[in-house]
Amino acid sequence: MNFIKDWAMTMATILILSSMCEVLLPDGGFRKYVRLSLGIMMVISLVSPLLGHGNSEWEPRIQVPDVGQVRQKNESVRQRDIVTVYQKNLEDAIGGQLRQVYGEDARTVTCEVEEMDPERFGTILSVCVELNLPESQAEQQRIARMLKENFGVEERKIIITFLKEQN
Repeated sequence: MNFIKDWAMTMATILILSSMCEVLLPDGGFRKYVRLSLGIMMVISLVSPLLGHGNSEWEPRIQVPDVGQVRQKNESVRQRDIVTVYQKNLEDAIGGQLRQVYGEDARTVTCEVEEMDPERFGTILSVCVELNLPESQAEQQRIARMLKENFGVEERKIIITFLKEQN
C-alpha cells in the first residue's frame, strides 16, 4: 500500500514542479524543451509501475512470452494441422476410389498416420473401411489389393468391416 502512496506523491510532485516551471519560465524557444522534458518525466513515472521499476511488494508487470516456447507451440500446432489435413485428404481419396467401385455401399473410411517419429512421419499406420455389404473374402482381398497398389498400405494394416449380415 505504501507503493501506491509513494507513486501518487511522485506524480503530485511532478505536476507541481511542471506547473511552477510553466509560470516561472518566460515565453520562448527554451520553454518548449522544458515542457517536453517534464512531460517525459510524467510519462516515465506513470509507466514505471507497469515496467517493474518500483520498489514494493506489489509490482504489476507486463509478461512477454518466451520466443522459443511460442515457436515450439506454433510448430506443434502446425504439425498437428498438417497431419489432420493429410488424414482427411487420404480418407477422401480412398473413399472416392471405394465409392467408384461400391457406390453408396462404401460408408466410411478412417486413417491413422504416424505423427511422432520424424523418419516415418506421414506413414499410414492403419486404414479402417466400413462397407454396407455382406462379408466376402473376395471383396476383402480386392480392397486390400487396391489399397496396396494405390496407397502402399500393407494388408495387415487394413481393417474392413462389413455391415450387412450374410443371407
